[in-house]
Amino acid sequence: MMSSSMMVACNQTDSEQSSSLETNQPATISTADVSTPAVEFSKSGPSVTLSNTDVSVNTDEKFTLDITTNAFTTSEGGGITLRFDASLLQVSHVEIDNTVWNFVNQNGKINNAEGTVSDILFSSYQGVTGDVKIASVAFQSTGSGNSTITLEASSNNPFANNGQAMDVTFTTTNVSSN
Repeated sequence: MMSSSMMVACNQTDSEQSSSLETNQPATISTADVSTPAVEFSKSGPSVTLSNTDVSVNTDEKFTLDITTNAFTTSEGGGITLRFDASLLQVSHVEIDNTVWNFVNQNGKINNAEGTVSDILFSSYQGVTGDVKIASVAFQSTGSGNSTITLEASSNNPFANNGQAMDVTFTTTNVSSN
């Protein structure tokens, strides 16, 4: 077991911040075992999902999936990259729900050759809570077979709550095209 001391960011009252600033000393926490996280996150926390986990379509059929938040505490927004099998699917359009995300939004950059929609970015000045739609994504099946659509956090704009990055889990959708 290794003992260590780490610098951490913490919430302080104005008088505590003033005292820390006057002494110019960082806050520290001493840990007995640095391999064990201080906080464990539950799988039931905030997640981002597509409206269906399994989709069955015919070749050349168009379909739309909504990207939604689930169990979100207040969030000012975030960013998503969507990945898909370019040999079986194409994306024609992404539309952010501007009634919910009403600050600075970007529908993402569609790259059907690589099978990505990068940096779907969305934000709300007042914050959003609960289960809400982020965006709708229009797909077209272009071939026969099975594929997966995955979501991941955008490296350019992580999910945030009160200016702090949020841990969010993402689900996948299986697509079967005949």
